[in-house]
Amino acid sequence: MSTTATSTAPNGLDLTRAEQWVLHHVMVEHVDRAYETHDAPPWWAVSIAGKLETGGTAGPSPGTGVQLGDRVTTFEAWRIRQALVEYADRVDVPSEDTELAWRIVERLEAEFEDAPRAIR
Repeated sequence: MSTTATSTAPNGLDLTRAEQWVLHHVMVEHVDRAYETHDAPPWWAVSIAGKLETGGTAGPSPGTGVQLGDRVTTFEAWRIRQALVEYADRVDVPSEDTELAWRIVERLEAEFEDAPRAIR
């Protein structure tokens, strides 16, 4: 198994409340779509939504965002990136959400290694 699948961002991925909301919304959309088609939800979407909801063992950071970098694998980061790009490219997405999604995407690209082969 490659170590790429479990490595994390060296400086973490700190999200504002607004960025957390957009990311959580996108992850829940993936889960809901799976349930609507009677499929199992993508594990990575469930994992990220759970991490956002719990904020880790200490709970969510009050008002400052949640630190995900020490708990997001490279695989998860690139799945997040892919989901956010698809979301931001939709015409029905509010412009504020699009801007937030692209900000997260830019940070993911800067902080994490190249995408694992499994999702290229």
